Amino acid sequence: PSPLLSPPCPSPPPTPPPTMSQPAPALQSKMEGIVTEMRKIEADMGRVINTRVGLQSQLTENKNVMKELELLDADATVYKLVGPLLVKQDCVEAKTNVQKRIDFIDKEVKRSDETISSLEKQQDAKRREMVDVRQKAAQG
Repeated sequence: PSPLLSPPCPSPPPTPPPTMSQPAPALQSKMEGIVTEMRKIEADMGRVINTRVGLQSQLTENKNVMKELELLDADATVYKLVGPLLVKQDCVEAKTNVQKRIDFIDKEVKRSDETISSLEKQQDAKRREMVDVRQKAAQG
């Protein structure tokens, strides 16, 4: 019987020499840090936008309630749902409470808009930073 010959082991591919498309390790880690920060900003932006959508919905609902209350006479009886109970409430008091809610929600919507604007500015700054790092990597 002839001895079994095993096929020669393939040699590992040679390590390619560094090229212009491969950034230096320091630039690579900086780029990864920027990407991580951008992902965090995007996640924060998503949360704030979702909150703003909910607030806008509440604002619309409360404005509709106020329109309904405006149609009532000042001496009309209004009932407010408190847990499982309907509690009698003065019409003027109901209007005042709804207006306070509208004012509060409006301020929260504005605050959300400011936060979104701030996050957009942070995103733009990170994009510019990423372009700078890519240009440095291309220059070698």
